[in-house]
Amino acid sequence: MARFQELSGAIEWMQREKDLAKRTASKQAQIQQSGSDLSVVSKLARESGLTQHRVNSRQAGGVTVTIQDGNYRDLIAWLRKLSEHSYTVAQARVDSSRAGRVNATLGVRRL
Repeated sequence: MARFQELSGAIEWMQREKDLAKRTASKQAQIQQSGSDLSVVSKLARESGLTQHRVNSRQAGGVTVTIQDGNYRDLIAWLRKLSEHSYTVAQARVDSSRAGRVNATLGVRRL
C-alpha cells in the first residue's frame, strides 16, 4: 500500500511538471516569434514608459541598455516585464539623478 501511494505521488508530481514544461515551452516560442533581443528589450522599455538613451548588442549575448533620467517606477515595471518574458539582468549600474529619477546602464540577456 505504501508503495502504491509513493507511485501515485510521483505520478501527480510528473503531471504538474509536464504542465509547467508545456507552459514554459509555449512562452519560449512566443518570445522567439517576437523578434531579436534588441527589439524585444526596446519594445518592453517603451511599453513601460522608458526612453532609452542607447541600446547596443553585447558580444557575450543580450543587450546593454542605457536610460537617462528615467522614472524609477517605470524602471521597476520594465524589469518586471523583462522577467515575464524570460530575460534577466546580468549586470546593472543605477544612480539617482534626483528624487524618483534614475540613470541606469543594464546588461540584459535571455534566460
